Amino acid sequence: MAEGVDPRRRIFLDLSAELPNHWRDLGRQLNVTDSELDTINANHDGNVKEKCYQMLLKWNQKSATPILDDLAKALCKIDRRDLVELVTPKVFPGKAQSQHSGWAGEEAEFPGQILKLPGCYQGL
Repeated sequence: MAEGVDPRRRIFLDLSAELPNHWRDLGRQLNVTDSELDTINANHDGNVKEKCYQMLLKWNQKSATPILDDLAKALCKIDRRDLVELVTPKVFPGKAQSQHSGWAGEEAEFPGQILKLPGCYQGL
């Protein structure tokens, strides 16, 4: 990842490419309102990847402390366990927590620190 790139935006871009048919379901699991989803839908007509990205940005803006585990659990609830690893990489090699700030609940305090994974991901 390039220097200075917000890791959340990278995750959101990666997820957006994988969720064209599930962006509304994920948004609802993340407590993005139907009204907000309708506005996103209308503003980005025809560009499903952008709709998903904008929904994730809306969730990120609305949440006082956006938590990686919340996003991972929401993916599990919409039966997209295959994407949990995009959200909760097992290791941030050579990165300190300060470089991953903005996500509450992270445990990447030291280089190579393993993150806690949501229960639906255990054993995959």
